[in-house]
Amino acid sequence: MFKSRARLGALVVLIYLGIFLLFYFWNTPIDYLEELTKFNPFWGPFAFISLAFLVVVVAPLTIIPLIPVASVVFGPFWAGLYTIIGWFLGSVVDFVIAREFGKPLLKKFVSLKTVEKYENYISREMEFWWVVLLRIIVQVDILSYALGLFSRIPLWKFSLATFIGMAPMAFIISYAGEALLQREFKNFVILAIVFIVLFSALSYFYYKKGGVREEIREEKEEEDYE
Repeated sequence: MFKSRARLGALVVLIYLGIFLLFYFWNTPIDYLEELTKFNPFWGPFAFISLAFLVVVVAPLTIIPLIPVASVVFGPFWAGLYTIIGWFLGSVVDFVIAREFGKPLLKKFVSLKTVEKYENYISREMEFWWVVLLRIIVQVDILSYALGLFSRIPLWKFSLATFIGMAPMAFIISYAGEALLQREFKNFVILAIVFIVLFSALSYFYYKKGGVREEIREEKEEEDYE
């Protein structure tokens, strides 16, 4: 099972890498998509949002490698916004599936062992801003399943926290991707540094200031001491 999942993941990465390199070295597909969206201003964004929604619900796929292409076609702001909308809707569906139907239905979408790994980072009484912070750090759909399963946070709080938490990374990836495909390397490096610093700082803060449950942290510290 592990080997099959690893092979599938490697295949997905190679496919996405191939798509990215295609658009990086050959502008014709991007020009075609730009012309297509001009004549179909509704269907282009709708298709991208739908794809972002589907890959969130169907783990472990991701749309991140395609965001740079969307940023060139739609513009970085709109690509970031469309990404947030798709991710947000998918995350809400994930949360509702886990909260309302539990493990029997959840295991049809994701590995329960993978979801349970996030239990260490989620308390039953999860506070709003901790969810925002965790949402910024963990940009994967598994988190939504885990929050729905292990926390008691209301749906409206989860939804608002998710929308807020997804926004920074979505826009950074969108603008950085557009800069890379347009060969604006200075802007890309700046945005990449911002991404790395923000991610590292928030991850450190979350762990040190109580994001990880105290009993889990104490167990780990005892193991390290022994």
